[in-house]
Amino acid sequence: MNIEKYTLQYRDLAKNFSYGNIVIDNFLKSGDALDENQGITYVLLSDKKDFIIGYY
Repeated sequence: MNIEKYTLQYRDLAKNFSYGNIVIDNFLKSGDALDENQGITYVLLSDKKDFIIGYY
C-alpha cells in the first residue's frame, strides 16, 4: 500500500472509488479534495497504484 497526496493524476482512480456513503464518495470526485484551503487530502493506494483504497 502507498499513501500519497491526492493530485489530479489520481482523479481517474477517484471515479471508481466507492465507500458506500455518497458524501464521502463525492468528496474525491468533486474539486473539494484538491482545494488545499479545505486541507490536504491523502489517498491510500493499492500496491500497483491502480485503485484507491481510502483517503484522509
